Amino acid sequence: DYTIRIGETSSLKNGLKPGLQTLSADIGAFSRFWLGCRKATALAVTADFHGPDTLLNTLDSCICLPTPNFDWNF
Repeated sequence: DYTIRIGETSSLKNGLKPGLQTLSADIGAFSRFWLGCRKATALAVTADFHGPDTLLNTLDSCICLPTPNFDWNF
């Protein structure tokens, strides 16, 4: 269980902070979201990615990453 803050200054802390909405996801689903492969609301239907609708919609509007391509040079 972690508290994750995503923003201009992001952070990850061990443990849950009371009063925050909770997202539950397996590592594969969260990775697809984090890397920009799928939107939160799509993963909620097709993968182990669950949370309140308000949180999922907020994540969709806040995390706008380009779709990854296999031929990108790193």
